[in-house]
Amino acid sequence: MELEFSAPMKLDEIDSFLTRFADSFSVDMAKKQITPLHGMLTVTVRLTELVVLDPNDQSGQITITDDLNITSKTATPVDPLCLQTFQGSALSQIFAEGMRNPDPKMKYISWFVVLEELEKLFSFPSLFSSSEISQITAAVTLTPAQTTRLSNMMKGPGVTVLSRSEKLYDILSNNNMGTVININGTKTIDINDCKKLIKQRNLVAHKGTTVDTHTLYDILFPLAIEALAYIEGRNRPVRI
Repeated sequence: MELEFSAPMKLDEIDSFLTRFADSFSVDMAKKQITPLHGMLTVTVRLTELVVLDPNDQSGQITITDDLNITSKTATPVDPLCLQTFQGSALSQIFAEGMRNPDPKMKYISWFVVLEELEKLFSFPSLFSSSEISQITAAVTLTPAQTTRLSNMMKGPGVTVLSRSEKLYDILSNNNMGTVININGTKTIDINDCKKLIKQRNLVAHKGTTVDTHTLYDILFPLAIEALAYIEGRNRPVRI
């Protein structure tokens, strides 16, 4: 592939662009990978013909190296219009890092970040009204600082009538993300799936080291693909 830049760019700028470019294409490839348990296809850009020399290095040195590798090649069509309007994102980078990382725990954390960003786009009724918060804080004996803390806790975005799993289910089912594609075909996400996702997230984030592969690959991975497509306006997976 040959890329032409509209203006001169520094090496670090080119490297940054190509990294975001690779992450974005890795995301696009993800929706076709419904069996990721034994490995995932990702895009990595290597500037093989570009060597940065250190002027402090001694010249005239000869280095003998040996290397053995196996390369598998695949191809994916590139839309020229997509290249002209290409924009990378931090969220795409996090998702792609999850694809590249072999650790199931790190995969879970990376992909769940996408769901957390999706959650931030929606609001739900608070558990306490303003008058109820005033009544509760007036009924307890606390210092002014403690009263403020209690009031802020009850006003928190997570303190809602619905639980977190119920809110996630509501978001998915009401925004055309209630079904995903995995190795078994098309799966409808139910409230129990959302509870599993939240429970596993809490275990991974605090003390757990074991990740349920079914939850990771059959539920979270395809859901993160759907959520990222929704957030960034990407093409959604095609359901046959």
